[in-house]
Amino acid sequence: MADPETQAAQDLDTLKAQQQATVSRASGAVPQRREIDRAVVKPDHYGADGPYEVWKVIDAWGLDNDFYVATAITYLARMGKKPGVDPDQDLAKAMQYLNRGRLRRQQLAEAETK
Repeated sequence: MADPETQAAQDLDTLKAQQQATVSRASGAVPQRREIDRAVVKPDHYGADGPYEVWKVIDAWGLDNDFYVATAITYLARMGKKPGVDPDQDLAKAMQYLNRGRLRRQQLAEAETK
């Protein structure tokens, strides 16, 4: 398996190819290529403007194998930064993922004791 940086670059190449195919079929205004790339790779609302990018923090903290906690962190990191999204909505989403993760851990623990 490729390291996270290599995998991210490969994923970006795949997305670019898909976007190019979609854009060629679409009608109307087409976003500039740099806008598309930045929105995919380094969206401002996920910490691209600061020293800590969310996915790097998640990897550094060893949470990349915990979907629920990692997703909650992404919502907390973007809270109040994504245009048009109420910060309370991001907080509620983070709480929902944390609660679901806690429930899932309980279910797994119960299954192990049986």
